[in-house]
Amino acid sequence: MKPRIWLILVIGLAAVSLSLVVMGCGGASLNTGKNRNLEQVEPDFVEPVWYEDYQNDKRAAYERYDGKVLQIGVRVADTEESTYGTEVTGTTGDEDRFRASCTFPAAAASSLENVRAGSYIEVKGLFDHMQETSNSYQIYLRNCVLVR
Repeated sequence: MKPRIWLILVIGLAAVSLSLVVMGCGGASLNTGKNRNLEQVEPDFVEPVWYEDYQNDKRAAYERYDGKVLQIGVRVADTEESTYGTEVTGTTGDEDRFRASCTFPAAAASSLENVRAGSYIEVKGLFDHMQETSNSYQIYLRNCVLVR
């Protein structure tokens, strides 16, 4: 009887461990990126023309940027505290219809003290998603850090 209980426990633990790894909870996956410090990470893309990629092929754009660190320039429109940290929104690219939303973790709040509406900043962040509205395209980055 005893060997059977140990076998069941070992198989159960192996199944739970495998499930956690498959779901991305078993290690420091870049896709989760929630607690990853991006300050010392080289970006995968610097100033990508993400909105053109998105306009051309949404699926390919998601595949290209999924799990990647992007560095973009943003003309700040607004900063706002949220449950996830500080959200900085603004325009990117040459037109107002290309927008960016960067969520900075609470630990990075002090780096944003001098960021005001109208200022231009460079940020690095982990790609989250893109969205199209009737008159604009928006990219969302999380776990952002201020580059300059």
